[in-house]
Amino acid sequence: MLIDKEIRRWIAQDKMIQNYIDLDIQLQPNGFDLTIKDIMMFTDEREPYIDFANKNRRISSTIPILLAGGEYHLEQGIYLFRANEIFKTPDKIVGWGMSRSTLSRCGIVLNSAVLDAGYSGHLVFVMYIPRAITFSKNARFVQMIFFRLKEAPNQLYGGIYKE
Repeated sequence: MLIDKEIRRWIAQDKMIQNYIDLDIQLQPNGFDLTIKDIMMFTDEREPYIDFANKNRRISSTIPILLAGGEYHLEQGIYLFRANEIFKTPDKIVGWGMSRSTLSRCGIVLNSAVLDAGYSGHLVFVMYIPRAITFSKNARFVQMIFFRLKEAPNQLYGGIYKE
């Protein structure tokens, strides 16, 4: 697992993480805190469809939650959070997003996916909110941890979510 000085080096040399707010606050001993760019609520407009080859994939519809006075006021439900930070993951690095302990202490459940080698763009996370809560604009909500691969994979991320 990468530690703070290695993450800082990857950020400086390879621009692995961009668009962060305050490197000294967000850089943690064993990871990097992500901040909220925006939050979306899932709608029932269309039924999602997932297939093997992703040729007919249909993802859930969402609508944005609007900021009110610099805050997001959320009721119980499931939401899609997008991070401010933009990733450009090197070919020998993989990452994983974990819930910050503050969220766990509020009963919030976070789900994330692997940050593959070669991915570039914003990351999204699903959160189950068990009761009403307020998040400020740019609140820290996820800690990313990173691992160095022994060698670059044969194929880097090439999916449709690459920006």
